[in-house]
Amino acid sequence: MPVASSEITGHPSIHDVWLGEAERLEIPEPYLGNMEDFLAEMQAYHVGTYEHSMRVGLLAPKIGLLVPELKDLSPKALFYAGTMHDRGKLKTPVALLDKTGKWSDEDAEALKPHPVDSYEALKADGMALTAGAVILHHTF
Repeated sequence: MPVASSEITGHPSIHDVWLGEAERLEIPEPYLGNMEDFLAEMQAYHVGTYEHSMRVGLLAPKIGLLVPELKDLSPKALFYAGTMHDRGKLKTPVALLDKTGKWSDEDAEALKPHPVDSYEALKADGMALTAGAVILHHTF
């Protein structure tokens, strides 16, 4: 079993912080389970995107306080949408997600479908409102 970063550094892991925020916001089932299932799948697929997804989930409610168009959305909805926003990257090649050099036009084209893939997956799960927020997030 891998050692959690909190055991090494003495600081909470990003997952511990994320889970604490989910508890503070009182995220109900099935939403919490949906997010944890997605995060487990993404962690197995690509750790960087897994961590990014939790960071965006943590930041989205705070951004919602600052952006007038988002002020009417609940912190719970923003946390969920932020966490789930890159679900479509499960279809993106890992080599592209790991690329550190300059992206080619082909790389950009390969990444382009991920917002629609996220939208379609969330919509299929009955999360139409979240799906709409996710697709709008990627159009700014």
